Amino acid sequence: MSYAFSWPLQQGLYWALSAAPEITDLAEVLDATAVPTSNEYVSIGEEQVRERGPDLTQHDIVIEVHSAAQGFSRAKLVAAEVGRILLHTPPAVTGATVTDLRFLKARARRSRGTERRLITLTFRVLLDAN
Repeated sequence: MSYAFSWPLQQGLYWALSAAPEITDLAEVLDATAVPTSNEYVSIGEEQVRERGPDLTQHDIVIEVHSAAQGFSRAKLVAAEVGRILLHTPPAVTGATVTDLRFLKARARRSRGTERRLITLTFRVLLDAN
């Protein structure tokens, strides 16, 4: 199984998040390194993949909420919506079925640059090859 579904999963996550007005009304959703045009944006980040069986892979994937705001309130609103959207409507993954998607952890940090707040969300996705 290996890394075959990494890109389809990333595409599914991007489309699930960018199609949700609850998120896009608050922040941009970026799938690649780009210059954001708003103060808040969501990016799909790092991923670790493990084989869990002949047709099953586990993907631990990071989604980051970036904010230029002074406080955490707006970033936390966006992060909560990201979690709500993904946990209630798992992404469509070409060639595989999402058999489980769960929230693992979050970390909120301050920064001194133009990006003053960063919330890192980690989700675990189990994919079964169709």
